[in-house]
Parts: sequence; structure tokens; C-alpha cells
Amino acid sequence: MSSGTSWGDLSKELIVRILECNVDPHFREINTMANVLIQTHVYPAVLRALFKEVDQHPMRDSAVDQRVYALLSPASDLAMDEMAQLPSSTVQLKGEEFNQNCKDPDFVCSRIEMVFHELMHRSETIADADVRVQCQEALSGLHCCIALQAMRHFENRSLIAFVDLLGNKLSGTFKQRIADLKDNALYEPDETEFLAHAFRELLKEHQVELNGIQYLDLSQSKLTSLPPEIGMLKGLVILDLGRNKITRLPSEIAELKNLVRLTLSNNLISDVPVELSLLPQLRELYLDSNKLQKVPEGVLALNAVGIVNLNSNQINEMPESISQMKGLSELHVANNKIPAFPDSLGDLQNLRQIDARNNLIEKLPDSFRSLESLEALNLTKNKLVEYPVILQSLPHLTDLKLDRAITERPAGIVRALSACAFACGSAMTALLQII
Repeated sequence: MSSGTSWGDLSKELIVRILECNVDPHFREINTMANVLIQTHVYPAVLRALFKEVDQHPMRDSAVDQRVYALLSPASDLAMDEMAQLPSSTVQLKGEEFNQNCKDPDFVCSRIEMVFHELMHRSETIADADVRVQCQEALSGLHCCIALQAMRHFENRSLIAFVDLLGNKLSGTFKQRIADLKDNALYEPDETEFLAHAFRELLKEHQVELNGIQYLDLSQSKLTSLPPEIGMLKGLVILDLGRNKITRLPSEIAELKNLVRLTLSNNLISDVPVELSLLPQLRELYLDSNKLQKVPEGVLALNAVGIVNLNSNQINEMPESISQMKGLSELHVANNKIPAFPDSLGDLQNLRQIDARNNLIEKLPDSFRSLESLEALNLTKNKLVEYPVILQSLPHLTDLKLDRAITERPAGIVRALSACAFACGSAMTALLQII
């Protein structure tokens, strides 16, 4: 910084104003006033040189987007070393994949962190200690500003998409107001920010109507996230968010106290907020075809839920704490990487159906004999090597699916026949007692 001015000497308002200028990818062409501020207060030559090393390309559709994506180009030096070794067709594919990833808040934030740490690392090579400190202070402030702006950007975009979809549910005045606000936004310098603010006010005005919505189908709506305002729909009983690109749920999901069925199938969710456990009426939860690597705590704490579908994830463990789910009647965990069931599974006395196809299960725990309500069990495409004799003690098991290789083994056939004889004998005894 010049003229002995330090970062701490500047007012917060001025810092914010400077940072907003710095984040603009077209900073070389910004207005004279902003340029003077940058040159004299925050932007030493060495910092400008550092940022020139990151490709800052013109962006998508608004000034906010430009600021958010300023440090996110796939052609940046951080990716060039890797891409230089690839065919041009692959580079193009990576660029397309990058643009798609930019719709994911987690990806964007991690990319911002990556660029920030790389620039901080490079700033360590500055010989002059004072200049080095000034440069790192400016980078820290800039990093904070971009990260906050990125999150606000995603919150605003998800809210706008959400309200647009609600407009199709609440017709009449609500839908007309949305159309009017979108027309007015065309004349605003920052359309996204204007619409987000206007839509938040609109939702407050129509709270009574929102409370009356009991069923909401937002499946296949190209949503990448769900705004906190979902909590305003307090009358919801069924919410379908399947087949989107949602990566996370807001904690405000806990406000939906009347929710009975929640469908999140075919998204990009790797975890759910623990607040999910605060839904007292929830009976059906569908989280199949997501990115879960474990059963989330928010799911395990749902002691009243009846049906849980976790098929086609990347779950590699079934925790002992599943015993908390006392109301569970159907457990679907097919197409995962589960090596074994926990002993505590036997505590689930209401369990009637288990689908555990295509996992890594080698044997069943002894506690399985306690599942007296079990009616259907699918264990095909696992690592079982013989017929699980323990299944003979389950009185209501009528739909059992095992690999042919197991049932065709002599020992397996003997045990299976013994099980049938046992079941038939029990039925004959009961019949004789009736007679």
C-alpha cells in the first residue's frame, strides 16, 4: 500500500467498496474512482500480478455471476498442468464438466478455497516483508468477500427457482405478482439480487396461502439447492424433490412438522442436516440414488419413520445406532458397499422387509433370529457362501431371495428342505389343533 496507509486504517465501508471492485473480473476496465482506490489503498503491483496468473473470463449472465466465478475458470493455471497432458476433446469435456460443477455450491466454495490458498502460497515468495503482509491481508479480505458472495448467489438463485415453481402451484394473484416482479427486474442493475429480495417479501405476504399447501411436487425441476424458505410451507404433508441436482438440505426443513413423506431420490446429497430428525410425522423417507457414504445421523434419529430407502448410494457401514429406529418396517439398502448387519438390527421388532441386494454381506448376525415380523428378505448378489440357517427361526418369512449358487449347494438344499419341513410341520400341528 502506498503513502504509509495500512489495511486497518480504512473504514469498513471503504474496504467493502474496494473489495467489490477487486472481485470484478473486468477490474482492468473499471471506473476511474474505483481504480484510484485500488491503486492507492489495496492493490499493490505484486497483488495485481498474482491475480493476472488466474484466468478471469467474462461470465454468464450478471455482475454477481461475474464476481462469483472470477476465480473459477477451468482454464486457470491451477488446471493447465493437468489439461496439458490430455487430448483436446478431453479438455473440452472437462470444461463442460466444470461449468456443470459451477452449479454446485460445494464445488464453488472448494474452488475458491483452492485458489485462495494457492495465491497465499505464491505471496510467500515476495521478498519485501511489508509488501508481503499487505498482499496477504488484501487476499484474505478478498477471499472472504468472494466466499460470502458465492453463497449469497446460490441462495438467491435457489430461492428464485423455488418461487417460480411455487407460482405454478399457487395461481391467481401470487403467480401474477411473480410475473410483474420479473418484468421489473429487467430494469435493475442486479436482476438476481432484486428478484431474491422481492420474492422473500412476496412469500411473507402470502404466508396464509403457503400454509395451505399439503402436496408439492418439485421433481425434475433442475433444482441445485433448496432455499431456507421451504420452512414457510408449514402445512406440507408430501414433498417430492426427486430427480434434481440438490446437494444439501437447509436446516429449516425441520419446520415442516406435518411432513409424512419426503422424496429426495436421484439427487447429489452426501449428508442431511440432523434437524431432519425433528420431523415427528415423517413415515416415509426416500434417499436412494444419492452420494451418501454413511447413514446420516439425521436419519438414524428418526424413531417413528416406517420406510427408509437408501438404495444405490456408497454406504459402507450399517451402524449399531440403527436400533434407534424403532418404527422401521421397511429397510432398503440395495446397491451399496455394506459388509455386515449390526447385532442391534435385531432390536427392530417392526421390521417386515429388508432389501440388501448387491452388497458385501458374508453372514447374518445371531440377532437376526429376533426379527419375528420379517416377511421379505433379499440378499442376492452378496458374499454369502451358504444358506443362512438362522432364517429357519423366522416364522413369517415367506419371500426369501438368495443367489442360486447358495441354494444349489447340497448343504444349502438340506437346510432349505429342513426349513420347509419345519414350517410345514408347524402348520400341520396348528391345523390338528383346530380340528
